[in-house]
Amino acid sequence: MSTVNATKVECDEITAKSGAGIPNNLLPLTLAAKINFNGEKAVQKARESINISTVTYNSTGIYTFNFGVAQPSANYTIVSTGGNTAGSTTITTIKGTPTTTSFNLELRDSNGVAKDGEYISILIFEGEK
Repeated sequence: MSTVNATKVECDEITAKSGAGIPNNLLPLTLAAKINFNGEKAVQKARESINISTVTYNSTGIYTFNFGVAQPSANYTIVSTGGNTAGSTTITTIKGTPTTTSFNLELRDSNGVAKDGEYISILIFEGEK
């Protein structure tokens, strides 16, 4: 095994060792936007965000997130999680069809009941142009 310490690494191609399970020509992901957000109805506050201009509270557990700068296509990837200090299970799903300017997210508990999230974290990775 080798160890590499570097500030920046660039390469044209990554080749998998036999059985390693790493795909050839692995493309880098580009973070297009992110937000750490308190979605409780009475609070509605972003703790930290990049390229999310506004968040609209539509109804219990349903939010619309608007990009500050539109995405080059609607084929971006959304990774999200939500929860609260009570520790109950929260399931996040995309509601409707994402567009280049916004997407909707819905939070539900393990019984399928819509619920607001005290801690909502979202990463959006740029899609193909």
